[in-house]
Parts: sequence; structure tokens; C-alpha cells
Amino acid sequence: MKRNKLRVLCCLFGIWLLGCGSLGDQYTHSVAWTCASPEGCERVDLVERFNRSWIGTNQIYLHSTFDETVSNRATRIPSDSVPEGCDELHGLALFGHSFDPLAFCKSSGGFRMELSIPNANPAEFSEWRVDMKTL
Repeated sequence: MKRNKLRVLCCLFGIWLLGCGSLGDQYTHSVAWTCASPEGCERVDLVERFNRSWIGTNQIYLHSTFDETVSNRATRIPSDSVPEGCDELHGLALFGHSFDPLAFCKSSGGFRMELSIPNANPAEFSEWRVDMKTL
């Protein structure tokens, strides 16, 4: 009897593992960062660690395939205050800086957003364009 229970539990655990898949299977988009500041950008290595995303109807998760501890979540909200084809992105925070709502727009093959990330000297910023292309 114990042996049968153990087999059933092992089978259920195996089915559960197969259903979960790996985190890599859950990414929907690649993430590419382009510096838009004429004088160059700080934190290049840090922002480029966010190289994958999962984009859902209401949520966006930024991830790193290099470091599982690197992740961030933001909420997509439809809004009339952004251009057509865009939503507002709320709750994005990077490097200790919380961003005001950003325009998160559909683009060819994915999505795009632009943001200013504070440099080491918080009085200065680096301008970034972030492209998320469907995998």
C-alpha cells in the first residue's frame, strides 16, 4: 500500500514538473537597450542584464537570463494621455529610482518605451530606448 502511494506521488510530482516548464519557456520577448544620450550612458552593464521579458495584458516582467535575482514588474494601464497604440506603464523601478508612468507602445514586432535613468550623480540622467521584440 505504501509503495502504491509513493508511486502515485512520484507520478503527480513528475506531471507537475512537466507542466511548469523552464523559466526560459515563459519569456515572450527579447529586450534590447539603446543609449539615446549624445554624451553616452552610465550603467550600461546593469541595464543590459534585463535581457528578457514576459508581457501580458496587464503586467510586464523584466528578467535576466544571466542572473535569476534580476527581475522587475510593472503594470500596463490603458490611458488617453499617451499616443494611440500605447499604454501607461506604472510601477517600474530600477536602481532605486521609481519612474513616473511611462508610455509603453506597440512597435514593429513588439513594444518600445523610452526612459531616463539617473546616473551615479542623481542630478544627471542617461536616456534609453528599450525595444522588446517577440521571441
